[in-house]
Amino acid sequence: MKEESVLRKSLGECKTEKEAIAKERDLLKKYLDIAGTMIIALDSRGRVSFANKKACEVLGCREKEILGKDWFSSFIPERLRKQIKTVFRKIMSGRSRALEHYVNPVLTKDGKERVVSWHNTLLIDEKGKIAGTLSSGEDVTEKILNEKALRNAYLNQKTINNILSFSLKTNSLDSALKHALNEITNLPWLKLESRGCVFLIDEKMGNLVMRVQKNLSSEKEICKTVPLGECMCGSAASAGKIMFSSCLDKRHTRRYKGMKEHGHYCVPIKSSSRVIGLLNLYVKSGHEKRKDEKVFLETVAGTIASVIERFRFIEEIFRRKKELERFNRLAVGRELRMIELKKRIRELETKLGNYGVQNKQF
Repeated sequence: MKEESVLRKSLGECKTEKEAIAKERDLLKKYLDIAGTMIIALDSRGRVSFANKKACEVLGCREKEILGKDWFSSFIPERLRKQIKTVFRKIMSGRSRALEHYVNPVLTKDGKERVVSWHNTLLIDEKGKIAGTLSSGEDVTEKILNEKALRNAYLNQKTINNILSFSLKTNSLDSALKHALNEITNLPWLKLESRGCVFLIDEKMGNLVMRVQKNLSSEKEICKTVPLGECMCGSAASAGKIMFSSCLDKRHTRRYKGMKEHGHYCVPIKSSSRVIGLLNLYVKSGHEKRKDEKVFLETVAGTIASVIERFRFIEEIFRRKKELERFNRLAVGRELRMIELKKRIRELETKLGNYGVQNKQF
């Protein structure tokens, strides 16, 4: 009876201890759930052993959809999985120190990426061995996007300023257009291929005429002139609207043997509402159209339009100047001839007078 009493007491104490541990665990979970940051714990194999409420919100998953999952294959973008998992394994084996701070994107349930700034620490078991990691993470996606937007806005304005300033230094429209094409295709955030061209409209013929180009091959010949309404470039110019393609679709009617897959931004160059040319840019096949790209390209096309109109204005001034100079030469020449003629008449009158002939009609 005594042994049974001791056993009951021991079992009661164990039950009380387990309940106390469970209460502490639940209380800790509540504390972690109200934390404003993500909390993720991984075991030594990289499986998720804990995820708080904020982590579930950011990942777009319920807790049961996260726990037990391999963190790297489930929540790290494929392009980074091998690299990050290799670092984790080295840390677990003791061959590398844990990274206290690290920033990387995570993959949400709907396939989108969120950028998280992590603070990490190691979990050590009762034997002193590394048992896993505990990480708190802050979703810094919006912050990074805002910083990126500010940086891109600065680069955009710098590009436009460079185009305008160079156009004031050169006497050649072609040089100004080539410089503009280089500036645009070299812009770091704009995912363009390093090739393209600028067309100007020949209003008499109703054609686009390629004025300058960068790194084009066969296109230089087959696209030397493009009728308005034909192919993507002609269609965009005719409609006066920017056109995008991510591949060689049916709108791309002008082709040549061996043409590689690619896409385009065909951007009308408009002065007020009148189309005066077209900016033709290349993108890699499969490129996704972005609103910020479209907005910038329309803006820079407007800048190029102002450059073209300035050169045309200067050309018109020079043309009128030459006409005035020609008229002046004609007028001065006529005046000189009139003076010479009057002088000759006076000489003849003098000679007639010497012969006693009066100035009269015969």
